[in-house]
Amino acid sequence: MIYVIGVMLVIPAICVAIDYSRKPKEDLLFLFCKWFVFWAIGIRGITGGLMQTLNPAYTAWLLQTGTDNYIIIRELGGANLSFGVLGIISIFSHSYRKAAALSCAIFLLVAAVIHISRLSVIELSEVMSLVGDLFVVAIAVMVFAEDKKRTNKMNS
Repeated sequence: MIYVIGVMLVIPAICVAIDYSRKPKEDLLFLFCKWFVFWAIGIRGITGGLMQTLNPAYTAWLLQTGTDNYIIIRELGGANLSFGVLGIISIFSHSYRKAAALSCAIFLLVAAVIHISRLSVIELSEVMSLVGDLFVVAIAVMVFAEDKKRTNKMNS
């Protein structure tokens, strides 16, 4: 839980603050999108994907499922790794940021719906996953709002 809060809130906020202190004229929404996609989608996706691929037992425990589902959990890890790679390279290109945000948001929105459908049986750890999933979906919405703002500014 501490790791998730750090990667999804604390570290990106610190990066935004540092970046803004160096470039005070930079748009804060742009910096927010840049760093939160990098950390919340990129780093979280890579580390989560590695965990699911290398240690599927944790995800099996989280989802209250058996060891017979390890192959599916490892495949889930592959999906998270791919989103993570997009999130990491998004630091270099705005178009990758949009791709990372959209693809990961669709994936996590589906995951959130599944978590919500299980609310009567889930434990705190799965509730935290649900909150994290919805947070990333909110970041994706901000990425597209920032892109629209940037496009409108360029067309003016």
